[in-house]
Amino acid sequence: LANRDPRIRGDLVQGVISSVVAPYEDAQPGETDLREFFDKNRDLFANPPRLRVAQVFVSSHRRSAEQALARAGQAVARLQDGERVEEVAASLGDPSGLVLPDAFLMPAKLRDYLGPTSARTLLGMEPGAISEPVRVSGGYRVLVLLGREEPRPPSLDGLRDEVLATYRRRLGEEALERY
Repeated sequence: LANRDPRIRGDLVQGVISSVVAPYEDAQPGETDLREFFDKNRDLFANPPRLRVAQVFVSSHRRSAEQALARAGQAVARLQDGERVEEVAASLGDPSGLVLPDAFLMPAKLRDYLGPTSARTLLGMEPGAISEPVRVSGGYRVLVLLGREEPRPPSLDGLRDEVLATYRRRLGEEALERY
């Protein structure tokens, strides 16, 4: 049956995995081991920076893609010359149906608002930077990073339960790899 029935084979595999990982589910590391694990893996527990963003959206529905790209390029040039985002958006931009809050947002929220390409672009920018036109559905976005709030470094005391759960999971993963 194990060779012919995928459900039974899957149950057997899951049973073996559970038996290998189970001894580590309640592991109680010493304070030194937990702190050492936390220090080596601090990036796992750090929050991402929060970003404050403005945009100029140029629609390709109202004009050709080439015209929209040229107009977005003009927006970049005017922003680089020091013109305010609101003025450039009013004269060269189009309504996008998307109103970005004037607040610091986490990258996940920016992905929700702007999509993954724009969020990735913003994460690589420094405060005050202006992006080249970013192709998006329906046109181009010119992004301005108005500010960046770096998170406070994580501390073991504030994340003890999460660090312990990750420590246990890693022990189980390592045991499974050895098995």
